[in-house]
Amino acid sequence: MRQLFGTSFETCFGRIGIEWKDRRGEPLITRVLLPEENSFTGVDASFPNLETSEKEWMEIRLVAGKIQKMLEGETVEFELCRIDLDACNPFQKKVLLAERGIPRGMISTYGRIARFIGCPKGARAVGNALSKNPFPLIIPCHRAVRADGLLGGFRGGLEMKRSLLRLEGVAVDDHDRVRTRPFFY
Repeated sequence: MRQLFGTSFETCFGRIGIEWKDRRGEPLITRVLLPEENSFTGVDASFPNLETSEKEWMEIRLVAGKIQKMLEGETVEFELCRIDLDACNPFQKKVLLAERGIPRGMISTYGRIARFIGCPKGARAVGNALSKNPFPLIIPCHRAVRADGLLGGFRGGLEMKRSLLRLEGVAVDDHDRVRTRPFFY
């Protein structure tokens, strides 16, 4: 098993964690931890003897900086080559790539994503795949909502999902229903 590295950093939403492994001297992100996750107990405590190259550390700091900018409302692009999509099963990979295709400020539904990837009755499976997204924020799964316009779930909690959508200009009412139309896909 390859050695994992990790760090965490403070954001306007709370502490975010990044775990990664070394891939031939380059960091490959294996997971992003959000503040509301039960499993998040402080990535720094889990990796007290962080021994990684300066190049890897700089790359991770760049990703962390992009996450911070995104959470402050800026438009950022993340490189897929920095994340370990191979750890996902083929269906989840399809779902995550489709989700990544939803532009900032737009949303889609679990069912529309399912139809887009060729699984027309797979709305629940899409929701399950997104609930296990190891790269939230980098692959912005907060942009998927239920068919009735309600927010659905999010590993970072509904308050964070609502805030992220509003930062992107998506109207969300007091009953957690999006008011943005048309949907993407």
